Amino acid sequence: MKDIFLIGYSGHAYVVCDIFKSMGLKVTGYFDKTEKQENPYNLKYLGSERDGLSNQILQTSDYFIDIGNYHIIACCTNQNVINMMCVLLALPAI
Repeated sequence: MKDIFLIGYSGHAYVVCDIFKSMGLKVTGYFDKTEKQENPYNLKYLGSERDGLSNQILQTSDYFIDIGNYHIIACCTNQNVINMMCVLLALPAI
């Protein structure tokens, strides 16, 4: 099973972790501006997604942008990706 990394790690990410876990997927780390003190899934902090090393990891790995603020998402990506993320999060847990 390929590891999945999260971009952003707070309340919305916890929901995403639950969904992925129920689907049998493995989330192993996260990227965020700072390391989070609250880490209920014991994920490895991998630095900011804007760092050079992080960019290398993201180019060769599966990742999910789990930022819950629509306005931030809209600045970071295109509408097709936003629509796909909304569909994924609306699916019932398998």
